[in-house]
Amino acid sequence: MQLFDKIEPSSLERRETQLWVLALALMTVMAVGLAWLMYPAVFYSDVPLSKVTQQRAFLGFCTLAVLGIGYLIERQFTVRSLRRRLREEQWQNAELRTQASSNLLDSLPGHNQFRDQLAMEFRRSETTHDPLSVLTVGLSPSRHFAACEEMTVAFGDAAKAAIRRLRQEDSIYHLHSGGFAMILPAASRAQACRVADRISEGLQDASGASDRYEFDVRVFNYPEHTVSVSELEQMVGFALDRKCEGGGESPQEQAVVAASAGA
Repeated sequence: MQLFDKIEPSSLERRETQLWVLALALMTVMAVGLAWLMYPAVFYSDVPLSKVTQQRAFLGFCTLAVLGIGYLIERQFTVRSLRRRLREEQWQNAELRTQASSNLLDSLPGHNQFRDQLAMEFRRSETTHDPLSVLTVGLSPSRHFAACEEMTVAFGDAAKAAIRRLRQEDSIYHLHSGGFAMILPAASRAQACRVADRISEGLQDASGASDRYEFDVRVFNYPEHTVSVSELEQMVGFALDRKCEGGGESPQEQAVVAASAGA
């Protein structure tokens, strides 16, 4: 029986149509056969009192058989129409989700705004002697969700999950596909790590049970990890590029990650 249970999803609708045709054919053959066998006994009966009753019963059976077969055919067309409308609505909803996610990603500030804001916050931190932290989130599609439309929706959901878990004074930037950076003014390494933990939880929830993407959250802090804005920017860019390319970590990155984990 397991041999017949293995049905490809692409052929499921065709198999269902075949089963409906087979069921209707069997009902038609049985109804016609039974009517054919009943016909001589009804119309050529020698009992005059029951002849009218038998004919009425025969005509009622034929009418009921035709109505039953017609009802099944009408239900089949109705179900197919509903399924077609459901597929169209699902496709439209998927298009709307993709468009909404694309609009969200496009609305986020880009690389130029990130550089300007980072330079301004860095000068402010140098002047006030306050710490400055930068979080990076690198996303890479999983093997099961490699389509462009699916990943646009997944990255949009990830961006929304990260935005909801940032502080009010924090800002997020979309540097490239799957690469986000967040500037956390006046945030120490310990505070930034707590924010990173909340973002990681949100990204895990947004990924879903099917794991639409893999993510990597990094913490970079001034003055613990770097003393210049150019070096901080290079560390952010290198961390995101290595995640998207699937490469390993440099010794400098490993030291930063180890320091972040020790917070």
